[in-house]
Amino acid sequence: MKKLLFTTLIGTVVTVLIASQLYAQLPNGKDLPTVTVNSAKMSEKVWHNFQQEFEGATKVSWYKTDKSWLIKFTLNEIAQQVLYNNYGQQVYHISYVYENKMPDDVKAQVKNTYHNFLINQSLKVDQDNRTIWIVTLESPAKILFVRIEEGEMELVKEMDNAGIE
Repeated sequence: MKKLLFTTLIGTVVTVLIASQLYAQLPNGKDLPTVTVNSAKMSEKVWHNFQQEFEGATKVSWYKTDKSWLIKFTLNEIAQQVLYNNYGQQVYHISYVYENKMPDDVKAQVKNTYHNFLINQSLKVDQDNRTIWIVTLESPAKILFVRIEEGEMELVKEMDNAGIE
């Protein structure tokens, strides 16, 4: 069950990466409304756990879904988001990491295999005590999405690069 849930999350993240590339081209894009947070609206555990786990976070925006809280923020100059259920348990945490902030071992593994590609975007996904990197690579001809977990790297998706600017 957890494997199916995690595979679904990874598929969603790859789709979001693709959509974010397209979304940047669309004017008047819609987003979830930001929620003004007060203690009457949310679980104290969500507030406490976020404050404890991400002390020093800035540019914090809170979004309420049916059964959870999505929090977008910046910490150490890295854009991030975390999802908590209403009981304050973390469901997942995603960091949007530039190449210069990637761990050396992950960056070297990608560059050694795909040396003719530039690292365009990378996501670090933490869920269920697992850390997975999803890296978008780009060349003039191709866009690649690779997944790295526990030192194992796999090509998830390959697309032609339309060169839209």
